[in-house]
Amino acid sequence: MMRWHPFGFSPLHARSRGLCALVLVAFVLVACRFPEREITVVKIGLVAPFEGSFRDIGYDAIYAARLAVREINRSQGADSWRLELIAYDDRGNPEMAAQAARNLVADPGVLAVVGHYRADTTQAAAPIYAAAGLPFITLGGWGAPAVTNWHLMPAPDTLLSAMLHFGRGDMDVSPVVWGTPLSNGLSGFSAEAPDRADAVEREVPLVLSLLPPIPAGERLSQWREEGWVGQVVGDLNFAASAFATLAGPDVIGAAFVTPYPFPGDIPDTSGWIIDYEAMGPHVSAPGVYALPTYEAVYLVAEALNARAGGQARRGRQADVPASTREELARAVGQVTRTGWLGPISWDEQHTWDEPPLYVYRWTEEGPEHVETLGPRGESQP
Repeated sequence: MMRWHPFGFSPLHARSRGLCALVLVAFVLVACRFPEREITVVKIGLVAPFEGSFRDIGYDAIYAARLAVREINRSQGADSWRLELIAYDDRGNPEMAAQAARNLVADPGVLAVVGHYRADTTQAAAPIYAAAGLPFITLGGWGAPAVTNWHLMPAPDTLLSAMLHFGRGDMDVSPVVWGTPLSNGLSGFSAEAPDRADAVEREVPLVLSLLPPIPAGERLSQWREEGWVGQVVGDLNFAASAFATLAGPDVIGAAFVTPYPFPGDIPDTSGWIIDYEAMGPHVSAPGVYALPTYEAVYLVAEALNARAGGQARRGRQADVPASTREELARAVGQVTRTGWLGPISWDEQHTWDEPPLYVYRWTEEGPEHVETLGPRGESQP
């Protein structure tokens, strides 16, 4: 009859206890002989405005990045490398963006950065990453040219050409531009915008806006108050809630062209949106920066996997995905990914090669998808 003892079997079963002890010793010896392999942790930086006028960008970014990291880590297997997200708030401020970049550069565990979502903060941070050889995937703007900087944006001329194509439609008009184009690759418009009174007097039919959200909203409101009735087409800055706030009722009818759609306007994204909104309490519906952030994190992961595979083929330990930041930066440039935003590859200027572009128009309910343009501005079904 077997009797239980508070700490195991009774002394009547010493022989069984001795057998268990031998098995335990054997297990310990095997564990010492084959120790558990240490998991490599790769840090990826995320810099976005989480406070201030542009905090809606940060909300899009953080939940999308967390979702991507969670999925990637689950798919890697029990003994592979892991991603760790390191997030900094730059509040849409160039000085804070530069400080965040310096902080990330100083951490040797950080092998890539995604951010900064605005033109001025991107331009402040990009040279710091480039000097350190730290791979930087920028969203919402263009940074300094560098072998380690990759822009998940179409080339500036591509975006401006699509804005011009949509704004003109069938009209033969010469628009004026708010803001300064980054290059002079296009003709047929004036880069010098007239003042409000002159615009009304000349009945300017079309304005293309490259201004940041706040001055763009202020100028649109001022021009409408002066009596201007022409059409305005903006870039990604028009998607910001700050633009709508400053423009007030005059935001109605303003159009914008963006490489980043609202996720609800992409087919079959309902499950993804559910997963996104489950990343925290009271998470709002994802905005235009959610999908590009998600895809950018996946681009880094696929570059890491490519590096790990190459190391395995050369006989090196395959769970260490990259030995240097520069090697990872080159691997990012070789990645071609097809995800929610369609095919992503890079041109010679390190910008997104031939992305689809989405046209939205502001209504009383918010931005409404009007049509999708091909990479050369042509309408798509």
